[in-house]
Amino acid sequence: PTQVKVRMIDIAEKDLEPGAARRKLEALRAQVLAGASFAELASQHSEGSQRVKGGDWGWIEKDTLRPELAALAFKLQPGEV
Repeated sequence: PTQVKVRMIDIAEKDLEPGAARRKLEALRAQVLAGASFAELASQHSEGSQRVKGGDWGWIEKDTLRPELAALAFKLQPGEV
């Protein structure tokens, strides 16, 4: 595919102790995998501009994303986190 539908929770590391952002994201991921609403968690926890849309970035072209994000996003199957 040349596009993927992206929903993302952004957590800034600048004001956190090393590893804290990763731990927070892993905890949020576990909640999503257990059935929590991604959109609700994104609205509550994301620091990104799309938080009001539940973390929804819409359809994104591969070359729009940073290479490391594109590599991950385009490997996932629909519905995977």
